[in-house]
Amino acid sequence: YGLAWLSQAAAHQMLTQTTETHTQRRGQIINVSSIVEDRPLVNQGVYTASKAAVNGYSRALRMELAEHAITVSILYPGLTATEFHAARLGSAPKKANRSSGISAEKVAEQVVKAIQRQKQEIYITWYDWFFEQANRHFPVLTDYVFRHVANGK
Repeated sequence: YGLAWLSQAAAHQMLTQTTETHTQRRGQIINVSSIVEDRPLVNQGVYTASKAAVNGYSRALRMELAEHAITVSILYPGLTATEFHAARLGSAPKKANRSSGISAEKVAEQVVKAIQRQKQEIYITWYDWFFEQANRHFPVLTDYVFRHVANGK
């Protein structure tokens, strides 16, 4: 529920805040998701469901706040070089492999650009965007690829 509570608190602040130079309410909320929402991975059902909830909630909130000039964006950062994958629930902590994925700094740079453009869906890498499109148009093919990748074939 944390994402919903924080989004609602941010929206409330934006709706009640006016300044001398900006009498019209406006702002941008960015919620972090994953392309896994549309393409589940083996043994990642709960994670996939949580990201589906993020996307559904964010898109509904976007429609609710549009009349107030508040943009709600969904960020798909892709594989980012952080400790996230090294610290999964139920596993022993291990040293993160920072050579995998793009840097958090690069993600931050792209987020700033997306804010300036008020983009609604923010894909950090071209291949995440491409994968999302391929999955949308050719789900049987992406199912086949993931089954074989998951089984190491």
